[in-house]
Amino acid sequence: MIKKTMRTKIVGHRGAKGLAVENTLPGFKLAKKLGVDIIELDVQITKDKQFVVCHDDRLWRVNGSLERISDLTYQELRQQKLSENNTIPLLSEVLTIIDDVPVLVDIKISTELPALFALLAQYGHMDMTIGSQHPSVITYSKQHATHLLAFYHRRYLPFGVIRSAVKQRADGLTMKYFLMNPFIYNAARKRGIQIQIYSVDDARKAKRLHAMYPGVWFVTNHPDKLLAARDSIS
Repeated sequence: MIKKTMRTKIVGHRGAKGLAVENTLPGFKLAKKLGVDIIELDVQITKDKQFVVCHDDRLWRVNGSLERISDLTYQELRQQKLSENNTIPLLSEVLTIIDDVPVLVDIKISTELPALFALLAQYGHMDMTIGSQHPSVITYSKQHATHLLAFYHRRYLPFGVIRSAVKQRADGLTMKYFLMNPFIYNAARKRGIQIQIYSVDDARKAKRLHAMYPGVWFVTNHPDKLLAARDSIS
């Protein structure tokens, strides 16, 4: 599992979203080549119960289709072309490519969890952490994959996030950078909860945030910019 630490980590958002098509094999290869500390990816499920890597449950944002991933078989999904002739990959394909890079698996679904965690267990040699906005996923992980850290994703309610994380027994919190504040930071440190904030794409902003909140991890679409400024934000 990815160890909690006071050292700032740079997390490649959906691979390297600002540099390559998000959640695609080329994007993950690029993030790995750049040398990110952690690669983040998102998990959806197809009609025939194949776990694939895509952020949204619909295809609208990635190729303009109104189709839901859960309404398509994997073979049908592979016919849906993204930009630059990319396709949505299987989770197993991505994990095989990432291999020796720590990975944060953001689980967007709340069904078929036994099968999903059985698949993740096949990659037990990897440095892996899970994340989700679904409390049921965090609960399942804490009951059946106790060796993994679990990050609870909260988009809103900034002053309720610590209470939510404690309730879910989460090891970390994922939240928007502009919701970050000293109350959350200090409360999280007191309880041993790691925080990662997104999306931080500017090195100067990262430097300011690092000065205010040492040890917070940065989820970024532009790992190239943050890695280039690593000495000032770690």
